[in-house]
Amino acid sequence: MSELETPAPAAATAAPNAHPRRHRPPAQNPGLWKGWIRPFLVVILVVTALRSSLVDWNDVPTGSMIPTIAIGDRIVVNKLAYGFNPPFNGPKLTIPLVNIEWDNPADTLPGFYWSSPKRSDIVTFWKPSTQQLVYEAAKRKGLAEAEARDISAASKYSGGTRMIKRVVAIAGDVISMKPATLDHNGKPYRYSSLTLNDETATYHFDDHDQLVETLLGDTRIIRYIRNPDIRRLDEVKNGPPSAWAVTFGPFTVPEGRCLMIGDNRDNSADGRQFGPVEISQITGKAKFVAASFDGSFLSPVWSRFFKSLNF
Repeated sequence: MSELETPAPAAATAAPNAHPRRHRPPAQNPGLWKGWIRPFLVVILVVTALRSSLVDWNDVPTGSMIPTIAIGDRIVVNKLAYGFNPPFNGPKLTIPLVNIEWDNPADTLPGFYWSSPKRSDIVTFWKPSTQQLVYEAAKRKGLAEAEARDISAASKYSGGTRMIKRVVAIAGDVISMKPATLDHNGKPYRYSSLTLNDETATYHFDDHDQLVETLLGDTRIIRYIRNPDIRRLDEVKNGPPSAWAVTFGPFTVPEGRCLMIGDNRDNSADGRQFGPVEISQITGKAKFVAASFDGSFLSPVWSRFFKSLNF
């Protein structure tokens, strides 16, 4: 070999631990089920479980709690305030966001309770079903247990209605309401005076022309007339109360139950019609207004956002 000739380089020896490079397969489209439907169903399942057991939010479509809660408020509810209910329990199941409800065939799971609502708490609960109301009415008439159950079973089934009201009376309380008159701006104001355990509430108007009720250490603003023009009646002073002043009771609340009444006293379907509610049907304590809208999401009522309901 000539001195000018350069020897050919030796073939490189492969490292003993080297692996051949692998090519990743091209990404595949997960498809509609794995990419969208299944994740969406998982989110709905988790949110529904949380709403049924831990914390909930409720739209308020009616004015039964005016002026405390307005139509269009979104209320945050503490579901652990009085006890724990297993997920997916209750007379109805609700799909969040779209508010689709249907009767729950598995409403049989027992709850666990560590406290009871107090007077003046604002709570969410299930209104007694039609069957339950028919059964209790039959029992009050003195019918036998089996006969009352048969009548209840024959009634039109109703899975109950989710409601939000104020606890006015608890187990053992004796409650009554009767028409009364209060002078305001020189004219008689008609309302229903509330008496609880032989103590009658006191009433006065505040600086914002709102009727304030004080009873057993609790103070709340209530409402009796929807039209302010008819609450100052051109009648003889201390004349007879108007027909819409409600008479109720005396009624003794049974053990294990609470009586709920709306703050809008003359425009509320509440315990005065369907009676006291079992503790097991109370689903939580209302804490604050998360948001409020006047008819649509395009009309927020900013003054009510994050308004506390604890007084």
